[in-house]
Amino acid sequence: MNISRSMRFVVVMATAFLMVPAFAATKADLDLALSHDGLKQISVKGIELAYARPGATLAGYSQIMLDPIYVAFRKDWNPTRPGSNIKLGSGDREEIKMKVGKLVNEEFVKELQGKGNYKVGSAAGPDVLRVKVSIVNLYVNSPDTAAAGVRTFTVSAGEMTLYMELFDSESGEVLA
Repeated sequence: MNISRSMRFVVVMATAFLMVPAFAATKADLDLALSHDGLKQISVKGIELAYARPGATLAGYSQIMLDPIYVAFRKDWNPTRPGSNIKLGSGDREEIKMKVGKLVNEEFVKELQGKGNYKVGSAAGPDVLRVKVSIVNLYVNSPDTAAAGVRTFTVSAGEMTLYMELFDSESGEVLA
């Protein structure tokens, strides 16, 4: 399958900001699930796993319509407040999700308008690609910074899985 430069850019740009851990599902499970939309696995340099509709191209798209970023924590993420054993409340968790979604949205827009030369629009049209980004399995490591004179080091800031879908904005057809 021929993947256009612009499609590669969108996929590579998305993963440049995020760590993409290995999927728990088997390749057969993924192939079965994605074949419903007619998608086939493709190879894209720098991307762990990608699927696209055979013959799909992004050549006719000059604008991107970015859906609000969906964010979901990993099921076993159960953080405490820094310097305490008190668990984070639902309000704090929602605030983290909102801030992560906003930050990712801002970075996508910056990259798309800068290096990608795409206009970011808010309405469907013949040259508008709809992009839906989901951050799932978000696990944030937050070191205790409350103790004076103590330096804390972490191996990782956390991890997440980025799932991105590309659609034709008018027809709703899944492209990749």
